[in-house]
Amino acid sequence: VQGFTRYVSDFLEGLGTNAVFVAPQRPPGEAGKLLGRVELNENDVRAIEAQCSALRRVSPWVPRGPVRLRYGREEISVNLEGVAPAYHTIRNFPIDTGRPFAAVDVERAQQVCVVGREILRKFNVDEGIVGAYVLLDGRRFRIIGILSGKGSFFGQSLDDLVLIPYTMALKMYPNFRRQMVVAAQATSAQAVPEAKAQITNLMRRRHGLEAYQPDDFIIQTQGEILSAFNNVGNAAVAVLAGIVGISLLVGGIGIMNVMLVSVTERTR
Repeated sequence: VQGFTRYVSDFLEGLGTNAVFVAPQRPPGEAGKLLGRVELNENDVRAIEAQCSALRRVSPWVPRGPVRLRYGREEISVNLEGVAPAYHTIRNFPIDTGRPFAAVDVERAQQVCVVGREILRKFNVDEGIVGAYVLLDGRRFRIIGILSGKGSFFGQSLDDLVLIPYTMALKMYPNFRRQMVVAAQATSAQAVPEAKAQITNLMRRRHGLEAYQPDDFIIQTQGEILSAFNNVGNAAVAVLAGIVGISLLVGGIGIMNVMLVSVTERTR
């Protein structure tokens, strides 16, 4: 269990330190039903970046999910994410070959992309694919970089993804303009609670929420995600303790019976 906890902790650190994620979410219950439109748009992202001093970097994040990627005659399914240049640092996604997005790529909504190592394996190509063109949901994109390998987590590859400028992602999928996600990085581990409080206060003011109304968004930090995994670990400890206890009980009864038979046979 300790090894499992270390594995999860190392994995989260590998996805960036002091990360904070903000997403729109309708709260459960009757109070959530009474709220108006639940959304998080680009203006909210800009406000978070400008007014939350406890944050060092902020990036819009448009997680599209599986899309079709075509290179030559081959077509595969990949995970698509629309991001800003700061996303590479926030999520610790360095570029191995080529270059990351530039600010001009985002401002002009350029049709460029960065791919993970799993894409190369699926297409059976090498780093020479940098500079080549692919079709992403029918649109022509130029590959400008390849991400460093991250491996897999519980059998799920972290390299099976394509990153494009978030402005281009919003052009392709305009429905996400009001359902954006924010990926941010606090200035330090100690500043994470302060960053969370600043984001909460700012978003409640911007969305016009009264004191009695619940939040129409959710904020997650790495510490909270790790705590959830620790709860799983504690549950595993309880289950294992129960299994071991039953095993010891059954084994003890068996040994007791064998000893009782042996003594009984010799009693006369």
